[in-house]
Amino acid sequence: MRKPYLISIAMLALLAGFVFLQGCQSVGEIFKQVHSEKTRAAEPSPPTVDAQQPPLSALAPGEGIDTAAKVAQDEIDKYTAQVSELLKQEKFDRLDQLASEARQSKARLPGGGWRLHSLYRYGLRMRKGSEATDDEWREHLAKLKRWVLLKPDSITARVALADSYVNYGWKARGHDYAGKVTDQGWKLFSERAALAQETLDQASNLKEKCPEWFVVMQDVALVQGWEKPDEAALFEKATAFEPDYYYYYNKHANYLLEKWYGAEGEAGRFVEQASSRFPGKSGDMLYFLLAADLNCNCADDRDHLSRMSWPRIQRGYVALKEQYGTTTLRLNQLARIAITFGDAKVAQRMFANMGENWDKDIWGTREYFESARQWSERSSNLQTPEGRRYKEQTTSDFDARLPSPANGCLVASDAITNIGIFLQLDKSGTA
Repeated sequence: MRKPYLISIAMLALLAGFVFLQGCQSVGEIFKQVHSEKTRAAEPSPPTVDAQQPPLSALAPGEGIDTAAKVAQDEIDKYTAQVSELLKQEKFDRLDQLASEARQSKARLPGGGWRLHSLYRYGLRMRKGSEATDDEWREHLAKLKRWVLLKPDSITARVALADSYVNYGWKARGHDYAGKVTDQGWKLFSERAALAQETLDQASNLKEKCPEWFVVMQDVALVQGWEKPDEAALFEKATAFEPDYYYYYNKHANYLLEKWYGAEGEAGRFVEQASSRFPGKSGDMLYFLLAADLNCNCADDRDHLSRMSWPRIQRGYVALKEQYGTTTLRLNQLARIAITFGDAKVAQRMFANMGENWDKDIWGTREYFESARQWSERSSNLQTPEGRRYKEQTTSDFDARLPSPANGCLVASDAITNIGIFLQLDKSGTA
């Protein structure tokens, strides 16, 4: 078992507060309380207990790398790379054919994602995203404009162009808080969103319709700050057009977050309502997919999921896996959610199954990915019988070795403002 080697506290004010409130306790007892409070504040919330929570074996095949998930992800990546190469070579007829086939078949890829959405999201978008230069963006947009010019009846070309305008707008704005965005950033953001809306309005007059049209228009609604009734009307039109296109629900839930245009808890209530539209496992699958989308790589992701059921999220993942198989993307998503809910066992299993196949969109940085993986290992170790004995030994040694006058010192002095206490542990775990 890998041992957690460090226990440190530099919180005298909190230590003293416990003493004043609760009398002259042993320092070991104080340590237990302070460490508990610190852990709750710094680490994810504990998972919800639910009799319907699926067993760990249902989530993943074992402790080793899930090769089937890796093969499935490679299949998706190969498909989207093919689409990107076709755009690069400006083979517009073939792109229209692929998109039309995906629309008509409503085909799903491994992991449950729609082939059509992957074609747009990962194939026709600027692959470098915000890291691309303005020259690269202009070249990308020029290709899409030539597609529109040469194939004026192509719904795929116009939707792809509108989507690129939106993302080019985000490139100008950046992803900082609103107060840090420059005036020029706001100007370009607005102008490019307007171009996206204009392009979509033109596409709406075409004979062929596309589910992804609504997804991009939902992005426009978010950027432009549509009023709630207008955005809700767009969402209802979208789901009436294609009820199973789950991306509509993701976009609407995001719009309802407090950081955008929703009231407190509104996004969570929508998730419950949306999932109830679908019976049984279908509702559970949507529940997981919405949780995966809301659990973004941002500071307030815990708040986004605070009203959701961790057991139901897991059931949704299991149902999705049973029907469509899983991918390394799905493993990353479930691991990320498990970290948010503080479920070290599930997180550790997902990390083992994905190996080094981490997803930057899910974790943001390699540093955070490694930190989360190490946390899951430490926490899982501490839940074993040996880990529990280790914690008891640490607390006992702490209480025995800190001289008893320290209790009196903490109680008597209200002038002390900063004390650090460190334990150095040997290989046996003895302080």
